[in-house]
Amino acid sequence: MLTLSLVLSFLVGISIGSFLNVLVFRLGTGEKITGRSACLSCGRVLGPFELVPIFSFIFLRGRCFSCKSRLSWQYPLVELITGTLFAAILYKLAILGRVHTNELVFYWVITAILVSLAVYDLRHKILPDILNSAFIILSFAKPFVIFRESPFMLPHIASGFALSLPFFLVWYLTSGRWVGFGDVKLLLGMGFFLGIFGGIAAVIIGCWLGAIVGLTLILCSKLVKKYPLVFKSSFYSGFGSKSEIPFGPFLIFGLLMAFLFDVSIFNIVPWSGII
Repeated sequence: MLTLSLVLSFLVGISIGSFLNVLVFRLGTGEKITGRSACLSCGRVLGPFELVPIFSFIFLRGRCFSCKSRLSWQYPLVELITGTLFAAILYKLAILGRVHTNELVFYWVITAILVSLAVYDLRHKILPDILNSAFIILSFAKPFVIFRESPFMLPHIASGFALSLPFFLVWYLTSGRWVGFGDVKLLLGMGFFLGIFGGIAAVIIGCWLGAIVGLTLILCSKLVKKYPLVFKSSFYSGFGSKSEIPFGPFLIFGLLMAFLFDVSIFNIVPWSGII
């Protein structure tokens, strides 16, 4: 029964992921989110067989059926990631023995918003206010949805502001050069969602991953410039020590890891257990 539920969750997730792709491409363009999907190159409205999540991309070999232009790998990746996360959330709740519809749907909605934020930030280097605000509001409402009652709210509220305050100060003192205000707002929601200890762990994971990715891109850029005949890809050539890399996706990755695996600062910092 659990296996079937996981499969169904995955199918729901890839379907939602297909919509998230549309959301990311159209948000902020003035185009309706609910409009018919069309090829970004030739403008032809897509048929039903071209809209099947993941499988259409495979069958079409990553090209438009009409104009043969290449399709972005964002489409199947976002669908696959969303489907996997939806199934992982169901599995987590099943292990905890509390698969309740309201809780499952709540976490799915949160996940969909986070995936949209991460992908949008990667594409445009900005975290849109409408998605960030939705995440903050839902994270703040988490105790009411999950526990179905009004809990003692002070620690819950304090966690959000405590996690975001240091980054707000960095944003303010550097005039936004080191961290964006969208990241500050994202951290506010992370604190509400994970609590202070889980939130700190998520930030640490995000910083670690961001450092690894940043150093890797710089190294690849140097290799491309030094050995152009061996490393012919131009993807890395524009990266350097002063290149701008969005921080939001790394924070969101840390958030999801902390949530799915119940990671807190006590799990990843050895000396924290003595505090």
